Amino acid sequence: MKEIHFKREKLFMWLGICFAVLLCVPYFILGKDSIITYHDQLDGELITYLLNAKHLFQKLNNYPEIMGGIPKEGMISPAPLYILFFKVFSPFGAFLCCILVNKLVQFIFIYLLLLKKTGRDYLSFAIAIWFTCIPFYPVYGLSIPGQPMLYYALELLREEDRNVQKKNGMFGPICLIFLYGVSSSLALCGFALLVLVGVWACCECIRGKRKGAARMMGGWILLTVTYTVCNLPLVQQLLPGGRDFISHKSEMKLESAAVWETFRRILLEGEDYCNAYSALVLPLIGVALVWGGIHLIKNKKFSPGNAAKSWQDPLKSCVGIFGVIILIVLFRAVYQSAWIVDLRNGQRGVLHDFNFGRFTWLLPVLWCLCTAYAGEIILTSLEEKKLQRHIVLAVSGFLCLYMAGPIFMGLYKGELKPNAMKIIRGGNYEMMTWKQFYAEDLFEQVDDLIGRPKEEYHVVSLGIYPAAAAYNGFYCLDAYSNNYDLAYKHQFRKVIAPELDKSEYLKSWFDEWGNRCYLVLAQYNNYFTLEKRWGPYSEDYDLDFESLKELGGAYILSAAYLIGSEEKGLKLLNEEPIQTEGSWYRLWVYEIE
Repeated sequence: MKEIHFKREKLFMWLGICFAVLLCVPYFILGKDSIITYHDQLDGELITYLLNAKHLFQKLNNYPEIMGGIPKEGMISPAPLYILFFKVFSPFGAFLCCILVNKLVQFIFIYLLLLKKTGRDYLSFAIAIWFTCIPFYPVYGLSIPGQPMLYYALELLREEDRNVQKKNGMFGPICLIFLYGVSSSLALCGFALLVLVGVWACCECIRGKRKGAARMMGGWILLTVTYTVCNLPLVQQLLPGGRDFISHKSEMKLESAAVWETFRRILLEGEDYCNAYSALVLPLIGVALVWGGIHLIKNKKFSPGNAAKSWQDPLKSCVGIFGVIILIVLFRAVYQSAWIVDLRNGQRGVLHDFNFGRFTWLLPVLWCLCTAYAGEIILTSLEEKKLQRHIVLAVSGFLCLYMAGPIFMGLYKGELKPNAMKIIRGGNYEMMTWKQFYAEDLFEQVDDLIGRPKEEYHVVSLGIYPAAAAYNGFYCLDAYSNNYDLAYKHQFRKVIAPELDKSEYLKSWFDEWGNRCYLVLAQYNNYFTLEKRWGPYSEDYDLDFESLKELGGAYILSAAYLIGSEEKGLKLLNEEPIQTEGSWYRLWVYEIE
């Protein structure tokens, strides 16, 4: 019987691996014609990987390619290990490696973790497929996809059985913890995991499992050291007196939200980057908890002792994890309340700049664990009633089918749908692709038109994301960064001040946030991609070109035709726009005289 179970578990493992690879196939078929979510990926984080790969092992305090030399603290990649992909492969090839590694890790370790916790291969497989379908951003590395790997390693460390300990050894778990640390972000979720793991180890110690708790604390120390080494510039900046510059985040005005509305939204709908479609599994968890509660009362009343122990264990775990979920959601809601936000806006330093609300990045894995325990409660209690085997199997099948809802949502909300439709329609699908976003063919013509070595001058972009110019090797004064010098923000503001004065929205957007240090036109609000099919042009633009020249700007790469540019002190280098048949936008190059 054990051999049959082992073979089935192995079969499910290989099926899941094949499924994870299958999710990546459209990217390999389409190549650079793949549709990629460019928000926070192609327009920002991917550039940090490219520049870190370019300057790997170089001791630089500033990266000269963007913002006239951005401090190294603003160029920390979310997954340091992934920089090697961008050092070895082409940018798109490296991005494919990120996707493939993430998906494989997503399935393998959530499946192993759930199997270890519940022992039910069917249910573990179904929930693992759900988790694999959640479309996490590849540029954030294993921050969320790899959390099951970390938990699995910690579970191996806390194992009390000496025979199991000897079989597993310490080397494997240590490697997994280290791998997670170098492939995830301290700022995005690492700090929250350190808190969670520390509390978990303390609870184990209180329960009397001191050896397991000690080994877990060893893993916690390893993760802390790994994060510290990988994020040393950021850690130094957070320490008192450790700042070489004042971050632009010091001027951010944080926005508050109603506590109940935030609590409801995050509990049911999740949050950006970490939505697990929890509203679909909440009914199942609720039923399991009520079911378990009723049986607990009955068993305590009529069957004292160990009669109910087998299903009480998953009930305790389910209640505990659901309690942690509620605490995280409640903390996030209170953290964004008017009182806390007003307090933070009155502070400077870590309390103001650092977002401690990202404990929500722990929720997807916790929802999967809670769902697995909910299914275990129901199935174990049915088995103890000694019902016929086919009834238990039918309920088990129903629980697996129940996972179809979140699985479908993950596939629908991710990039699989548009890329599959693009393949089916033969490429006719109106969403911007990797190739169109970075437009290497257009920027090659821009380079030929300017005819100077790129390191000798700086450009700014108008109507296109500056990341496209940076990707193609141009030195840019504009960029998307969540940590750069406040003094530079003030300098750049002089360039766009006349346009900001035309729009209260744009003024608030830049002054009270400012992560996107871009040229803006009130005419187009903050729409950063002016498509060529619109035939965009502008005659009402009031940018301070003299301030731009003082900042070091030599050329403007514009997706809009600027009427009367000569009168503004600009020289148009190409009357006919640079474009191709498949390009998303067209470009005019203006020299600042």
